[in-house]
Amino acid sequence: MARSYLGLLVGTVGTLVLGCGGGGGNPPDIDAAMLVDAGMPIDAGPPADAGPSSLKCLTPAERGGVCTLDIRATLTQYETASAPAGNLELKYNTAWDVPQVFPTTCTPLAMMTSNAAMAMFTQVSCASPAPFVVTLMADDPPGGADDFVLSLNDRRLPATVPRVLDPFRVFVLSRTTFDSWKAAAGLSAIDWSTHGLAVVTFRDSGTAPVQAVRVLEVNPVTGSQRVLRTDEEVFYLGADGTTVEPGRMLTSASGTVLLPLFTGQQLFLTGQVTAGTQIQFEARSGVSTAAGAVFFEQIDPR
Repeated sequence: MARSYLGLLVGTVGTLVLGCGGGGGNPPDIDAAMLVDAGMPIDAGPPADAGPSSLKCLTPAERGGVCTLDIRATLTQYETASAPAGNLELKYNTAWDVPQVFPTTCTPLAMMTSNAAMAMFTQVSCASPAPFVVTLMADDPPGGADDFVLSLNDRRLPATVPRVLDPFRVFVLSRTTFDSWKAAAGLSAIDWSTHGLAVVTFRDSGTAPVQAVRVLEVNPVTGSQRVLRTDEEVFYLGADGTTVEPGRMLTSASGTVLLPLFTGQQLFLTGQVTAGTQIQFEARSGVSTAAGAVFFEQIDPR
């Protein structure tokens, strides 16, 4: 399907303050109705013109009116659930407002290098023609050791003014774990120059992982659901949250699955608990990613 999108971005860097601390936070559920209102695609497939020519950035003119945001980010290594060891480069931008969803190749609106468990972004721009979601992208600093993989995290933009995201929990994944996932059966044949991974965890109301969940794709227009194909469309992780378990068809104690996606591909998900206490998860949570990157999403009860 042919699409028309937005042109090139010129970044505006906000005031940045480093700090330390901890805390948690939930990434948003992307509501497909918001994307429809903004004229964004809601299908689950990659753009027809997928490739370098489909990558777009926003110009200041396209961003429109004034919007500012304060962020208190807490940094967490996925494997250890503790602060990452070493420096991280953090890039801030708006998201889900360009065809590739996450503007990984665009000039960020703000950036910093942090070696603390917490970082603060003060009065950064959140102006966008589709002002719903912002992203923090974490990776090794340029020239540093290749310890981490580009890790994408997003949050829904607060509607109240002044706009504050406190906390904004940022997960980062080690290169070692990413390489082990890429080598797993069913994932080793994927072209990671065009694909990335979504790391999705199902949680209960106390934020604990939920076991025995079957992953469903939701059609954002009709609301119809289908079970994703195991070891092809979805890969279930073991209780350690890092080991791919071929043949598994429900979440383990980690509550976590992997979904390989083409850059800019969008899926809307929910989960069905098949044993134990029944939980009604969000009706649809949007996931996407970028080439060679991981996107973290937590799906919570309604």
